Amino acid sequence: TLAEILVTLAVIGIVAAMTIPNLVQSYKKKVVETRLLQFYSMMNQAVKLSEIDYGDQTSWVSDDLNTYSMEEFFNTYFAPHLKYSKLEIQDNATIMVYFANGSAMSMSNHAINTDPHIYFYPFGQRKDDSSTGIDRFLFIQPIKKGVKNFLYSEGMQPYTYRNRGWDSLSNDEIDKILRDDEDYGCYTTHKRSCAAVIMRNGWKIPEDYPYKF
Repeated sequence: TLAEILVTLAVIGIVAAMTIPNLVQSYKKKVVETRLLQFYSMMNQAVKLSEIDYGDQTSWVSDDLNTYSMEEFFNTYFAPHLKYSKLEIQDNATIMVYFANGSAMSMSNHAINTDPHIYFYPFGQRKDDSSTGIDRFLFIQPIKKGVKNFLYSEGMQPYTYRNRGWDSLSNDEIDKILRDDEDYGCYTTHKRSCAAVIMRNGWKIPEDYPYKF
């Protein structure tokens, strides 16, 4: 009867409303995990190939890091070894690069004497309200001689912060800092170390990850 059909449709609608958001969330998490790992592998392969031509990454630029163009830096060390669909020059200090799988990255050096900071956008969207740890993830490209002061010492790496004495800490202590540090911990306001947290979890988003995608 018509009443039975309407009841069935209502039940289907309720079930769909309960399950679809979870399916979408699960799908987005999987995309983030997959594209983060792909991006990390792709960028570090480019670093290794450029080091064959130009030597160790710490010798790529002069000590006055604020004078170099990010477009020139990218075109010299990364562009020959990456497949990308579009490059946008926002200013001398910032570029935006789009990849074929729908993701993107920005590479910038706004502050004086800093290593290039790289934001990776798994879904290729850069908005004014983009939130780190959710729709963008922060990486660092160490090129200064103090590269070993970071948690990891080779290639492009998830942002962790410099000069924390990482070598003297246990894995549990490192994980706690990356999650809970009040200045840049993933589980706090700034979320700068979220890529590092995911990397240390085997490029899987932790079960207790506090943000939804």
